[in-house]
Amino acid sequence: MRRPIIVICIALATAALPVSAGAYELNDHEKNLIHRGFAGSSQFGELKAAEADGNILVCGKVNAKNQFGQYIGETTFAGALMGKGDDAATFMLLNDGTNPIDAKANEALCSQHGISF
Repeated sequence: MRRPIIVICIALATAALPVSAGAYELNDHEKNLIHRGFAGSSQFGELKAAEADGNILVCGKVNAKNQFGQYIGETTFAGALMGKGDDAATFMLLNDGTNPIDAKANEALCSQHGISF
């Protein structure tokens, strides 16, 4: 039951994002908002973004800890910054990609908006 809800949430959150989004360079403020969207022990890899309708789709690699305190390995996440630049107000994690199906969905969403790893 959880998987359909996640897929529906991703679809709703990204419905307003046009497919032909342009590449976007994240500034330090935006990166800090993204990092705060995860547990403090999370380790980040590459972050990429695309501008879409005044908001920013963010895709990246993160290695987070599970409930047992062990790192689970790098996964692909997808999220959105509400606003852009220093006016960005918040980061909303759409999907953390902690299982293979979610990771593939994130990769497809990111690819649809011109972001690839």
